Amino acid sequence: MITNVLIELKRRVTLKFLVVWLLITCIPLIIAILRSGSYAFRDSLDFYTFILEDVVTLLFPFVILFIYLIFFTSEIQDRFLAYTRLRAPIESTINVKFLANGLMTFIAVFLSMIIFFLFAFYLEPFMQFANMRPELYGLNEQNITEDTYNRHTFTQLLRYGTVTYGVLYSGWVALNAACYVSLGFMFVILVNNRFFALSIPFLVYFIGSFLAASFNLDPYQFTHSIFPYGYIQGPIWKSFVPFIILVLLIIGMYTYVRSNISKLERLT
Repeated sequence: MITNVLIELKRRVTLKFLVVWLLITCIPLIIAILRSGSYAFRDSLDFYTFILEDVVTLLFPFVILFIYLIFFTSEIQDRFLAYTRLRAPIESTINVKFLANGLMTFIAVFLSMIIFFLFAFYLEPFMQFANMRPELYGLNEQNITEDTYNRHTFTQLLRYGTVTYGVLYSGWVALNAACYVSLGFMFVILVNNRFFALSIPFLVYFIGSFLAASFNLDPYQFTHSIFPYGYIQGPIWKSFVPFIILVLLIIGMYTYVRSNISKLERLT
């Protein structure tokens, strides 16, 4: 199984993919640099959230579909999986592609987040193109560090070191990305309209957040659980509530697909 997953990943991670991924990763950085002249920042953390809170937050559920899931959608549309039944059990093929989808998305998003983190915390202070004015926020050398600990959900992790925060938070965003594409993977199998199937992760992300806000459950919004900006800091465990909902949905759908795999029209 692991060998087959690695073969599938090797097939998808082409030079063209790497170039496109790098260009897409650079877009939020370029936009942040161009816009930064009109803003005053408290510190590197402020600039880091500046990179993420607009473009990345809005396009997150859309961009991740193009890492692997869009290829799988094409295979379903072209009846490729139905033909593979002659060479390997369809259950094994689905498992391999399901794992490759989640793993490739996790790695790509994790590396993108690490690049954003390294750029904001280590490269920008060297280049000094952002206007750092902590005094405008009533901050100085004595209290700015404590302020970072209490600024957003997950910045509590800064108490254990900047790198710890960067790695763990990047992993959290990547893990959620893997969940959204896994959910999309299941819907691509079950729903005949591929455009609607691909839009479901996008709809869950935004409509789920809208419904949570409508019931005054802002800490449990799907958007806030991943990108917790523009809202007061909350305990990290609250961010796991939308994540657990996603995981339960994926488990339920995966179980259904496995139980009815011989009856699903798109796989036969």
